[in-house]
Amino acid sequence: MQLSSHTKQIILSLLCLVVFLGVYSSLTNSTVYHATLGNVVKPYKGIDTVVIGGGKVNEPYTPITKKHLQHWDARTYYQIGEYGYSQYYTTAFFPLFPLVYKLTGFSWFIVIINFLLFALSLSYILRLIGSNAVKSNSFYLLLLLAMPSVFVFFMPYSEALFFLCFTLCIVGFFKGNKYLLFTGLLLAAATRPIVTIVLLSILSVEFIRLLQTRNLKAALYGLSLFLLPMLLGTSIAVYIQYSYTGHLWDFITVQNKVWQHTFRLPTKVADWSDEGHTLNIFSILFIVFPALFYCVGIFIQSVKNKGRHFSSHQILLAPAAEKLNYLSILSAAYVVGSFCFILFFQGGSLNGTFRYIMCTPFFYILLLVLLNKVQAQGQVSTTKYLKITAALSALFILWIGIYKQRLINMVEIGFIILLATLLLFVLYNAIPRRVWNALAVIVAFLGLVYQTYLFNSFLANSWILT
Repeated sequence: MQLSSHTKQIILSLLCLVVFLGVYSSLTNSTVYHATLGNVVKPYKGIDTVVIGGGKVNEPYTPITKKHLQHWDARTYYQIGEYGYSQYYTTAFFPLFPLVYKLTGFSWFIVIINFLLFALSLSYILRLIGSNAVKSNSFYLLLLLAMPSVFVFFMPYSEALFFLCFTLCIVGFFKGNKYLLFTGLLLAAATRPIVTIVLLSILSVEFIRLLQTRNLKAALYGLSLFLLPMLLGTSIAVYIQYSYTGHLWDFITVQNKVWQHTFRLPTKVADWSDEGHTLNIFSILFIVFPALFYCVGIFIQSVKNKGRHFSSHQILLAPAAEKLNYLSILSAAYVVGSFCFILFFQGGSLNGTFRYIMCTPFFYILLLVLLNKVQAQGQVSTTKYLKITAALSALFILWIGIYKQRLINMVEIGFIILLATLLLFVLYNAIPRRVWNALAVIVAFLGLVYQTYLFNSFLANSWILT
């Protein structure tokens, strides 16, 4: 019996979960660890106090337990779920995920739940906006699930829940269901304090629409469609915080007083580890820069009236292709906006860049749009994107040489896996299908193993990234 693509995607998602947990569990065993990974690289191990860093030790992985999951920001989510907003610093976090975490009893099952929320949401987005060629080959999903950055979706963080909520918004958007769109955005806004960057991104898209259509009414309608549920979701989160603290604006003031997120020009580049720096620089070179060029190009075309991505339809009634254009520009603007926040409000610290960019539905929307173009343009796109990939890779190597004063090595394994994944996407039309599938399995397995390495740094409380 022929399995449907939907069934294959579910099976692949479960397979990735099983492989990840199987590899991780095996590497907690001393014998297995010293016979395998221990001969290649040393994992991080932290200390009991909350400080940046930790050392590399030749020891097996830390077991997945309730205690070991309460590190980094997960400790704050636990604090909110168990005691509410009893501490001022916790108001930087919104309440929906702590509620979900509490419903699990703060157990290690949140690892499974979070990954499945992400994987199923991603598979739905893929089916919704991926081309027929992309949707029909389940190995695309395998590579997407095995990216090194995906380890964040195993952690007790809010990324997976936010991904699910925004997926509901995307489904409602494409199906013209304003109630589903409203619900998804409201829940997303109650999960993470996103309203500022997302609102600016929506303003950017609607300004482009206004330039192209000269229809102010349609632009205002589109703005209200997204703005109202986000404001309501944020208001609910703020009211819950207010019921504990008696202060309405703590979620804003805490950014300055506790997290030092104040506007300032960066004076130096700083990061917490080589592994984190690798993922962050990849995000900047391969995602932020192309997104910025895309946004600037769309703006220039709109000003010169040379490109037309939108009609005068109300956006919910627009054709699917126009809605995809809307989401593409929105996603690119969000990526650029997130990086601008990091650049100008973290004083040059790049820590967390990859999480704010790659662990969002906006990144996957942009990537799927790129994959659609690679499939549609065939050999022409292969040559073009190979040149772009080579140029960006050269910039990455040059940056490591300047910043770290050395050549790239195994510490940059995250970059190597991500580059291999990107090359497989670009070369899809140039490699025999069986060979491509075999290479995809190899790269995906390496990606899953590296995910366990990064996940262990979280469990071992070595605060090196995110």
